[in-house]
Amino acid sequence: VSHPTYGSLGFISFEGLKGAAMPNGSIIETSIDLVKYLKTHGVVLSPGEGYGLPGEQMCVRMTLGEDLPIYQEAFKRMDKAIGDLLLHNQKVSTSELSILAGSKVQETQIYA
Repeated sequence: VSHPTYGSLGFISFEGLKGAAMPNGSIIETSIDLVKYLKTHGVVLSPGEGYGLPGEQMCVRMTLGEDLPIYQEAFKRMDKAIGDLLLHNQKVSTSELSILAGSKVQETQIYA
């Protein structure tokens, strides 16, 4: 196992997904709910609540420091998961899925 000599982390807010219904009927109300949903699509992130952020802010933490292909695959899976969720809730059309509405990088910290 190799460990990166650098790393950074970012909190990503998905406020636009708050209140969305998951295919199983559950409602996404907090970042814990969102993390559980993303995990069903093969994406493992940490909920913001574990870092002192209110769950209603819908922030998740992503740690960076692996090889680029790992992140490309993670974002591809997130794109699919969020696209499926938005379609399920009829918030977007299939032609609009390339845009992740309500998602933005909120904070980034670099650790040396």
